[in-house]
Amino acid sequence: MDKKTIFLGYRKAIGIVDIRGIADYVKEHGPFEKIILIAARPLTEPVQNYIDKYLKPTSPVEVIITDDIEEEVRKRDKCCDNIWAVNLNDFGNRALSFDAD
Repeated sequence: MDKKTIFLGYRKAIGIVDIRGIADYVKEHGPFEKIILIAARPLTEPVQNYIDKYLKPTSPVEVIITDDIEEEVRKRDKCCDNIWAVNLNDFGNRALSFDAD
């Protein structure tokens, strides 16, 4: 399987735990061409600051706020083969902490 070059992470509310998990993955496996984050709730200022500090220096980040996360993920995921779509409830420390809403 070819390496996926776009990371698409989605969750109802994206928090610092999610961003830390993505940042740790990028640190270990290398940057992505682009990181897309899809959420239903707007990002808080601390989360946005964390993205600016730990993700944006390595990869461009696009944030999409939508009421229909599933449709947005489907739309993006089917457009290209190089997207790795990940439910952030099942990724990184969030998956280990069982702290999902």
